[in-house]
Amino acid sequence: MVNPGPHALTAPRDLVPLIVAGFVAGMVVVSGSSSCVVCASDDDCDTGEVCLNGASCAPTQAPTVRVRPPSDAEIVDGWPLTIELGFRGVDAVVEVERSSDNPGDPCVPFGIVRRVVPGTIDTFTTHEIVVDDLPSLGPDFTLRIRATVAGKSIFASTTLHGPPLDDSFRGITLEQPQGGDVDVIDDPLIPVLVSGESARNIAVFVEASSATWRSPAGNSTPRQFLPDGRGEVPALRGPHTVWAEAIIDGQARRCGRAMQGGPDDLANDELEIYLLTRSQTGTGEHLVELSTRVGSNVDLAICDGRAPSARDCRQRVSPPGPGPQGRDSLQMKLSYGVVEIAVVPRIISGPVDAIVRLSRGGSHLDIFGPITLRPELGEVWLAGRVVVRDDAVAAVIADTDPPAPGLPW
Repeated sequence: MVNPGPHALTAPRDLVPLIVAGFVAGMVVVSGSSSCVVCASDDDCDTGEVCLNGASCAPTQAPTVRVRPPSDAEIVDGWPLTIELGFRGVDAVVEVERSSDNPGDPCVPFGIVRRVVPGTIDTFTTHEIVVDDLPSLGPDFTLRIRATVAGKSIFASTTLHGPPLDDSFRGITLEQPQGGDVDVIDDPLIPVLVSGESARNIAVFVEASSATWRSPAGNSTPRQFLPDGRGEVPALRGPHTVWAEAIIDGQARRCGRAMQGGPDDLANDELEIYLLTRSQTGTGEHLVELSTRVGSNVDLAICDGRAPSARDCRQRVSPPGPGPQGRDSLQMKLSYGVVEIAVVPRIISGPVDAIVRLSRGGSHLDIFGPITLRPELGEVWLAGRVVVRDDAVAAVIADTDPPAPGLPW
């Protein structure tokens, strides 16, 4: 999948494979004398060595970083990036991102890749980190690699050449967002601005996926059509992509931005239910709350903002009070049984659109809605349920019945 080009690394590698935090790594302890390899630059030496006076490789205790494939290599979609890192310290944080001066095609999503590599304070160790399944960003692009050890950073880069992108990435541009980190608690909606000549039927949606550079095909939010190219989409926990699609000259075109939803404050055994509401008129005052019924047939408990202590349940975000927009959030420990989710209007003066976002740990689960609540009927929306078995989510089931008058439980 990778043509190493004219500058392939030829120095030998003797690495013991390890699996560290979801990526492939190798680690060896550097000891003994230099390999005495004749060198012209540090790239001709093994990890943990430097080129002295353009003559021979020698061991070093300073952090080192090398990248494969080297600059000028040819790649295709799905290529692997290998980072060879040497350092002494408790750990190193490695980040990979597109270079600002040669980023490649902006419509191919590429989020910042972060890895934490464990080390040792007493010994200089070397590591091989492989990041698989990366996209080509076009015929010419540069990736920048930063490794930070004990607050000090070292850098490397590689300029690569991929095949030309097909026409599906032409014709529209996502002016907003630009990609990057988003706080899904404080900023649950991502502003979107799409531009494009002769574009019609512009739609935007969000896809939760770890391989977000590919064509949209995964766990996605409902499409929203934007007559003027402006709107908002929900932010999701974990890696996700904001996609814009349009029809130009009878062909579908798309543009994406890679996002990373945080903060990292939800444990793997915790469920988060996040409600977002908005007045259809933009001015109607409303106050809408979440209510959940948790447990099994013989042990049921109500959890909402009025009774947040049931079943290790807590209110993460409280409704801000009556207004044109609203939100509410509950977090709870996963336990055997069913979590039933209802949306209950308390104050409402006009039609309100509502969605419910479900997350487990640092990952997105699903979206319920959007759906419209009508004030004149006193409607309650039974949004759906989450089935939990063996401390794991067994099923997420959206309720297909429309909102109805009455109380939830």
